[in-house]
Amino acid sequence: MLSLILPVRNWPLERVQACLASFVALGSDKLSEILVIDFGSDEPIVLEASDPMIRLIRLEAQLWSLAEAINAGVLLARNELIAKTDADILIGPASRAEFDRMVSDLEARRFGLGVVQATDLHESLDTPAALAAVLAGQEPLGRLRPKWGQGGLVFFSKLLWDQIGGFDSRFTGWGNEDNDFAERVRRAGHRIGWAERDALQIFHVWHPPSYAATGVISQRLRNQKIAKDDKSVLRPVAFRHSNFEALSAPALRRASPLVTLGIATTGRLNRNRMIREAINSFKGQIDQDFEILVVDNGSTPEDVADLKTNLDAIRWTDQLRLETTEQPSIPAARNMISQLARGRYICVVDDDDIAFSNRLADHLKVMQGDGLLHGSHGGWIDFDQSTGVIERNGGKHRTPATLLRGSGKITAHPASFYRTDVLRAVPYDEAFALGSDLDLALRLATLGFSVGHTNTYVTLRRYHSTNVTITGQSNQVSNGATARSRALATYAWQKIEALTDLAKANDKEAYCRNQLAIDSLAELIPGYTGQWQIYVPISALTSAARAPVEPERAPFPAEPALIEVDYSAGRSQQMAVGQAPSTALAQLNSTLLEAVLAIAPGDICTKHSGLNQPIYFRSEPISGLRKARRAKSAIEELIKLPSQLNSVRQGELDREVPFAWNALEIKPGERVLKSEEYGDLSSLLMSLARVEARSLMGQTLSIVSDFGDEGQTYFLVSPPIKGYEEVQSIKFTLERRTGMAFHQVATNGVPSELTLSSRAH
Repeated sequence: MLSLILPVRNWPLERVQACLASFVALGSDKLSEILVIDFGSDEPIVLEASDPMIRLIRLEAQLWSLAEAINAGVLLARNELIAKTDADILIGPASRAEFDRMVSDLEARRFGLGVVQATDLHESLDTPAALAAVLAGQEPLGRLRPKWGQGGLVFFSKLLWDQIGGFDSRFTGWGNEDNDFAERVRRAGHRIGWAERDALQIFHVWHPPSYAATGVISQRLRNQKIAKDDKSVLRPVAFRHSNFEALSAPALRRASPLVTLGIATTGRLNRNRMIREAINSFKGQIDQDFEILVVDNGSTPEDVADLKTNLDAIRWTDQLRLETTEQPSIPAARNMISQLARGRYICVVDDDDIAFSNRLADHLKVMQGDGLLHGSHGGWIDFDQSTGVIERNGGKHRTPATLLRGSGKITAHPASFYRTDVLRAVPYDEAFALGSDLDLALRLATLGFSVGHTNTYVTLRRYHSTNVTITGQSNQVSNGATARSRALATYAWQKIEALTDLAKANDKEAYCRNQLAIDSLAELIPGYTGQWQIYVPISALTSAARAPVEPERAPFPAEPALIEVDYSAGRSQQMAVGQAPSTALAQLNSTLLEAVLAIAPGDICTKHSGLNQPIYFRSEPISGLRKARRAKSAIEELIKLPSQLNSVRQGELDREVPFAWNALEIKPGERVLKSEEYGDLSSLLMSLARVEARSLMGQTLSIVSDFGDEGQTYFLVSPPIKGYEEVQSIKFTLERRTGMAFHQVATNGVPSELTLSSRAH
């Protein structure tokens, strides 16, 4: 049986009654219901005595949206088969047989959208005359419309309407909503069926053009832009202009959500905490037009009961389902999600990952730009739960070449997003206990399915002791090799070289525009995660940072240069970068430093190896991100300047790079004086403090941060010095002033004494 939807707003009652009369007179046994949707008419429509199958529904709306009115009718309809017509359409009584055939073909799914060609009547026929002529079986004078842009009478199923997301309610006024719907039906893989022109005749009654109404032109221009820019197939069923949601919440539940968040999970340590964090990270995204489908695979009954209690505590959504399977298989659970999903898209979510707030919107934006895409994926950021180490992975564009012959990290399964019908057509291979995600990506690529990149990071992927990436790494590598071999076998041998060339040409990581700093990521990472350290630039702890130091109040009086030689000539200034270390130390505000140490004890260091690297105060390791952020805030409040947060392990990785001693440009006949090795920068700075900061020596000495067998090390070095006597004189003065032992180094930092016979004049 069929429901006919008639949307109206401020239409003359005469036209509405005429349209209804013609469809009632048709006498079709297939038509059991006619819904008149009064979409916010200024004067509510009151129908005259009419057939019992006619229902009048009044909605309040400030703006006319034919698309939204149709969607309301579909959700309120009692039947699964739908027809939609306009209030200025009349149907001839002789059309019954073809009308019934169209309904039968729709029920048999011989087409997805049935369309009827309309005849535009001459303006000399008013509504009563046109109705009389049509009911009398006449063919009034008119012009047959071409087979495009038809919205006079269309047939579709509620199932198809739901699969693609109905009519797009962003379209307002008249125009483009019907073409957009038809194009999406085609791109979804369904056929457009036309009624026999002479067997089913509908007539459009003439009336003044709609563009005479206020604001219609601007609405049509907006409609055209939407139709041009948005090429996606699947859309949300959203009620933007009426009070339908408030009046018909139960009916609205019949529309599928736009997205299903698919989570496959099994019992393991800390699962309940991690899965709640994963789910809560999606709160508020895309107006929460999604359901959450959790499938537990192979957990014990006790673990399943515990999981259910945990999920029931999530109150911000009522669209959360828990299903179970006794089979301990990740791909089987994923296939179950594909079959049970109500959403038009499936967003792949791991039970221990955290989504960025932009994730769903960015996936959908990619789909809008290309109606031929079958999915999208984005970059991801790995974080280690125990150490807090963060690694950014932009991923690469997914093609058969990059997946089969490319290098590096190309895609991550929990950063993927697919059309539901795609995952039903190409399921996960359950023969792969691990690695079924890579196998799926390979098969989709070789079968010609297109997956776009969001050009953003979309998820935080957690590493922890029970992560399958860690516990099943050997199996994943083996299964990955098998999956690649199987996919590669679909290509002829002579195509392999071309695939390799294509992979090399596209072997570039995708750019992700949301380059989040550590402090921004700290807003998302759980507070109990990692070991952290706070870094404060040493300049923030000096008197100069608090208030300018006037010349007469300088911490040390000026004194003449200690060495009366041309010490600053040549390349010496190339080595002095920024403020001299001794100057920075001399200006340290001891009161401020003690206050910082009271908040977080620490030491002084450089973050990287190199020459005259910036010096930082570094706190001792702090367990837990939440505690570290509190200490960071307290320090920033004290110094009135921003500080930096870094994981302990990341700090170690940043520092584990030896200094390239060949960066010191030492010519023949020259030597650089290199101090003894210091493992602690503060001890070196204390020795350096014995040299007047504003003396020539204090201004030109440099600190080298190095890394060796003993870990982080520091040295004090001079600029290149030419001549035996000059080297000996400066070496003697440096050792006397600093209390350090210095030795000579030549090119590449190799120890080498400049002898008397080689002195230069």
